[in-house]
Amino acid sequence: MEDREEELIAVVQASKFQSSVKVTIPKKVVRELELEHGSFVGFYRQKNFIVIRRMK
Repeated sequence: MEDREEELIAVVQASKFQSSVKVTIPKKVVRELELEHGSFVGFYRQKNFIVIRRMK
């Protein structure tokens, strides 16, 4: 395993929503990303990981 700093913030369960899969973002993550209603988030691939970032 790589030597990197990581902290588990939250765990959520994916659920089916029409033809997609829905994941609800926990309040702690919403606060850390400073998300508001209507905010956009981007999903980035970094090697073997997916990173979620608030879009400015």
